[in-house]
Amino acid sequence: MQANLRVGLGLAILLVAWPGNSHAYLDAGTGSMILQAAVAAVAGAGFFLKLYWGKLRAFLSRRPADSAPVSPPEE
Repeated sequence: MQANLRVGLGLAILLVAWPGNSHAYLDAGTGSMILQAAVAAVAGAGFFLKLYWGKLRAFLSRRPADSAPVSPPEE
């Protein structure tokens, strides 16, 4: 089963990566659409970072459990 999946995935990658002739016309609107998608991706990434920057920074700055300060024993 897994071997069939690997063969199928390899074939799919090969077919997508294999260059072929494309007889298509790209008009001027296509370039602006690509530019709009790139700007939207940058804006979306900026918005995502703005929303989750505090959580991401807190997650990355956590100390390992063994280096946490030890409180004095209570009597």
